[in-house]
Amino acid sequence: MSDSASDGRPASPSRLTAIALALAILTVALYWPSTNNGFVAYDDDLYVTGNVHVQAGLSWSNVKSAFTTTDALNWHPITWLSYMADVTLFGMSARAFHWTNIVVHAANAALLFWLLYRASGWWIPALVAAVLFAVHPLNVQSVAWVSERKNVLSTLFWLLAMLAYVDWTRRNQKVAYLGVMAGLAASLLSKPMAVTFPFVLLLFDYWPLDRWRLGLRRLLVEKAPLFAMIAGFCVITYRVQAAGGAVVGDASIPMALRLANAVWSYLAYLGKAFRPSGLAVFYPYAQPPLPGWKVALAVAVILAASAAAFAIRDRARPVLVGWLWYLGTLVPVIGLVQVGNQAMADRYAYVPLIGVFVACAWGAALLVRHGQLPGAVAIGAGAVLVGTLSLRTIDQIGVWRNTRTLFEHTIRVEPGAWVAHYNLGVAADKTRRYDEALARFRETIRLAPGFAAGHNGLGGALASLGRTDDAIASYERALALKPDLADAHNNLGIALAGAGKREAGADHLRQAVALKPDFNEARVNLAMCLRRLGRLDEALLEANRVVAALPPSANARLQRALILVDRGDVDGARADLAVLETTAPPFAAQLRAVLDDRGRATSAR
Repeated sequence: MSDSASDGRPASPSRLTAIALALAILTVALYWPSTNNGFVAYDDDLYVTGNVHVQAGLSWSNVKSAFTTTDALNWHPITWLSYMADVTLFGMSARAFHWTNIVVHAANAALLFWLLYRASGWWIPALVAAVLFAVHPLNVQSVAWVSERKNVLSTLFWLLAMLAYVDWTRRNQKVAYLGVMAGLAASLLSKPMAVTFPFVLLLFDYWPLDRWRLGLRRLLVEKAPLFAMIAGFCVITYRVQAAGGAVVGDASIPMALRLANAVWSYLAYLGKAFRPSGLAVFYPYAQPPLPGWKVALAVAVILAASAAAFAIRDRARPVLVGWLWYLGTLVPVIGLVQVGNQAMADRYAYVPLIGVFVACAWGAALLVRHGQLPGAVAIGAGAVLVGTLSLRTIDQIGVWRNTRTLFEHTIRVEPGAWVAHYNLGVAADKTRRYDEALARFRETIRLAPGFAAGHNGLGGALASLGRTDDAIASYERALALKPDLADAHNNLGIALAGAGKREAGADHLRQAVALKPDFNEARVNLAMCLRRLGRLDEALLEANRVVAALPPSANARLQRALILVDRGDVDGARADLAVLETTAPPFAAQLRAVLDDRGRATSAR
């Protein structure tokens, strides 16, 4: 199928290129307000603001770390490299990180238009589907959240791989197939979402490429290298997430509950696609669990829609392909293998909704072509729809302005979102609003009693308010729930050392650095504790490790200097003082006072 001249098909590739470029520019303009947003206290610290490798920018050692680290409980080296490149080029500017996300999303919209046109020959529905993808509010989470760079990047390479596939089916050149494999590899190295990629290629073989006449066996055999690559990535991803404790077992969320939630989520995502209200960064599992009638309704709708799409397949293949694209690409993130505690997430719909947009755009185009829908009505309705969605997107971008706006909005639309209370507690604690932090963490624990980090946060607020015994009890509760929580070991170690139990404190601090070898804060705390225990050689070893790390730690240098003073190496301490005087004057003042006291004591003797 292709557009006829009366359908308004552009006369030349240059006009198509101009359309794609205009779409990208308009997408950038729509998302421009996002550049005024900052980082949020929800994974942005893990990915950027608290990540020592990212903060150091691109270097050979950091490139190696990108391919070996399992930070964020994923293996996505290209995502890490993109963050490091932002830092190298622009520094730690939140604006720059947002710009990169926006530009990649705009490129995705343009590539989607180009892919759908190149594959089908229909430029008008291709443009409609791409515009809906560009402006839909459900995609704001993937674009306005710095931590979701992995999602837009993975989709960029996914679309490039599909373009290479379309080229390969027409030219049958090995270099084009190598492009497919390279694109898929890059997509998987950005985020493991692309595990359904060969499935989508099979759908494209059915429509618009019309290759099923070649036989299903041949279509599967030619994709064997892609299936093999994906199998390897699945094994790596599962092992990384399981080792980090991200994969939730039946004890926490039973399979029956996950199945019910998965079925309902298919319907919920569709609901948000057609009525994008109540969008939140976190949707908790329903409490109490979903009633049976909701699950039955979702099953009925899915079966009815599938039956209808199959019934009209001879007249409307794009509708069937779009519907199956939606159903299939949601499988990895629908929650059957539960990663994290969310029931669903807007970002998971970034790729699956492309199928919905294709079904709607081509469905309308076919109705117009067959005289069942006036063209003027279709154009008017489309313009109103795009305008409405754009306004909703602008509003949703504002939700992501900062941590407080994001999570206060989340609580308004999802009162049971304990993650929102927790992150507001973290933000309050960082700004020394300890009473507010205490209230937020208590609400977190009320809503999610088994959330270890909530008990750890509560302990931190209690410690800041001088309630050391209560803080220790909270840290111990956190560790009872999650024994490998390095932050809780660090905090408990500090609290115990402060309460005079330095041996016990040192033990927990050692566990913290064993669990997270690059946990420099815990290593400095361990050095301080060991110094007070008189174990100066061990203390110096820990301090030296942090001083040698990137980014530089003024506190580590101060602690090393204090250890050197205790060891009698005043000259070594003065060398650290010289550095601190230019890099961290407040720390230099503390060290200078200690050295002056040491000098007076020596003179007195």
